[in-house]
Amino acid sequence: MNVIITLVAWISIIPQDLADEPWDTVGDVLTRLNIIIIHVIPLIFNTINMFVLSDMIVYVQDLWIVPLVAAIYLTMAYFYTDVPNEKWIYDFLTFDDPNSLYFAIGVVTFGYMIHFTDAFLTQALHGRFELNYLWWEL
Repeated sequence: MNVIITLVAWISIIPQDLADEPWDTVGDVLTRLNIIIIHVIPLIFNTINMFVLSDMIVYVQDLWIVPLVAAIYLTMAYFYTDVPNEKWIYDFLTFDDPNSLYFAIGVVTFGYMIHFTDAFLTQALHGRFELNYLWWEL
């Protein structure tokens, strides 16, 4: 999920935020830097953990996890945006227009792409391939 959040953030959310929000005060600059940092650090640590520190293999057969995690994330985002007089997580994610549907489809689509990529890379890196470890043959 960290990879998905980072990609979605850097493709659509952060460029819009950097262009639209002010850079006038020190507080504005620190807010922009905070947004950048919180969307880069998880990707860095996730990459180090997945490819350097652990002997983890990602399996394609675990694809069912992607829509489950996306549904939990979007449900939490919906309840957060439903709170009156609160700032939304994302200004465009109102759940009242098609942009929210596009965002949900994008999260799941990016999730599948990242899962396939992680599965290929981790299996190739460790030389252990999924066809040798199918869950229904264990």
